Amino acid sequence: MSLKEPVHRAEDKEPSSSQDLERHTGAPWRSLSRAIAKKAIIALVFLAIWWVITGTRILPAFAVPGPLAVANATKSSLHEIFSQSLVTVERVVIAVAVIWFIGALCGILVGMNPRLWPLLGLGRALYAVPIVVVYPLLGVWFGVGATSKIVFGIISGILPMSLMSAAAVRSIDENVFLLFASLGVSRTTMFRRAVLPAALPGVISAMRLSGSLGLVSVVVGEMLLSGNGIGYWIANAGAQFEGPSLYEGIIVVLIFAVLMNSFVGFLERRIAVAYG
Repeated sequence: MSLKEPVHRAEDKEPSSSQDLERHTGAPWRSLSRAIAKKAIIALVFLAIWWVITGTRILPAFAVPGPLAVANATKSSLHEIFSQSLVTVERVVIAVAVIWFIGALCGILVGMNPRLWPLLGLGRALYAVPIVVVYPLLGVWFGVGATSKIVFGIISGILPMSLMSAAAVRSIDENVFLLFASLGVSRTTMFRRAVLPAALPGVISAMRLSGSLGLVSVVVGEMLLSGNGIGYWIANAGAQFEGPSLYEGIIVVLIFAVLMNSFVGFLERRIAVAYG
């Protein structure tokens, strides 16, 4: 009997381990559901406050139209604003993808190579320059089409992405690099086993900030010089004093920002589970 007890105990542990695996696997999805629920509650509270402000006539209707007026305007222009949103989404996706990939790669490479650290000072100096002043030049170089907006978004977001990624790598304890170097480990293995897991939290934070800057820059570029896109929609509605249409565009941009932030948060939770 005593010889069989360990077998039974081992068998009893198997279901618990599988349950733990299922729990860890489903945790990011439950966290995502809770995050979406919280954002939905915040949106409902904001909608209620908006309804109260417009219903009590604290502000004039032409400056702050009510939710019902915006909903009616959206109903009549749904197809057009949807097509304009797709134009902006395409530009933002391209710009943000380049920012995240190139920016993280450059930042990690600079952070791992002390000889390149002086470039960080140059990057901080360039980051202090207001990027919006170069947009007219981009319009001359690339025209009024999508390219100038995408390049403007990339320029706005790639510096903070690179700087924050490099800072995340530099924050790793130097003894880790010394240990791998003493063991004769290749830089590729060092990057995969030590640098990447340790730097990922900082890289994720950089993705959150740089993605938001890329989104805003693309929309601002559309507002300044464009014939389509949600930024053009906002600028056109503001020039014609069409309050409901103006708020339509603002709400669409807010939705873009919330979706991007939720995506980055989802990646952050998945990485937390993977690297524990």
